[in-house]
Amino acid sequence: MKKIRAYIPNVLLTFLLVFALIGAEAVLFVQAMLTPETFRYITKQEALGEKSYAALEKTFTTRAHSTGIPAEVFLDTITQEMMEQQIELHTEQAFAQLGIGESRDTAMEYPEMEASIRAYLENYADENGYEKDAAFEEKVASITAEARQIVEDTADPFKLGTLRRNGWLDAGKRYLGYLKPAVIGSIALVILLMVLLLFCNLKQKPLLLYWYGLAALVGGVLPLLPCIYLKATDYFAAFAVKDPQIFAAVVGLLRLFTDRALVMAAVTAGCGVLLLIVFAVAGRKVPEEA
Repeated sequence: MKKIRAYIPNVLLTFLLVFALIGAEAVLFVQAMLTPETFRYITKQEALGEKSYAALEKTFTTRAHSTGIPAEVFLDTITQEMMEQQIELHTEQAFAQLGIGESRDTAMEYPEMEASIRAYLENYADENGYEKDAAFEEKVASITAEARQIVEDTADPFKLGTLRRNGWLDAGKRYLGYLKPAVIGSIALVILLMVLLLFCNLKQKPLLLYWYGLAALVGGVLPLLPCIYLKATDYFAAFAVKDPQIFAAVVGLLRLFTDRALVMAAVTAGCGVLLLIVFAVAGRKVPEEA
């Protein structure tokens, strides 16, 4: 009976430490991954500039049947590099609105595309005897603005620009304000529980290796298992997303998150195994009385 009473605090504190470790892993993971660099990495890794340009080609080619304006009028002035720069601008502006990093406030300019549109419409008007009046200028402005919006939307595979325009990032910024306190609080809780375990084992300090190791092992294995499942089944490949560049961006991000979470969980579990091995090698056994 005395043995059970001695172990109850250790078991309870270890149980709490497991979930405290998982919580700390989660907030540290979010803090580490929610950066512009993560999105830049995926942009390069998944060749989003190239995929966005291919999607733009398809869009303008399809629209040519209804508008009568050849796709080349737009596409001859746009490059894959420009699409990648537009993706980068969306990323910068979105994270700047979240309070992470700085960004240019101005939008990208497409003077060559605007000039190409005007030249085509002016030539069309000359050939068909249309007057270049205020209505003509309004038409030029309308087509130019629409083309610009198509380019910007196509070069937004993460949909950060859409979230920014709709005000969702403002709401996200409010929640992100809690991230730093959450990181500090979760780490403090882990330390507190470890100290309490220390107090519970002052007479048998080597047992701390057992309890700490057990907590780290379980706290690593629990998040590790779903990560292994997601990778083994290639779960995200089954997502149904129509636009190739959006599919590549979303699935690329989720796969990266899974890989990084798997590494973090594996390191935590590995530390737990190491502590348990040290405890076993040292020949320490759980005593009859803690």
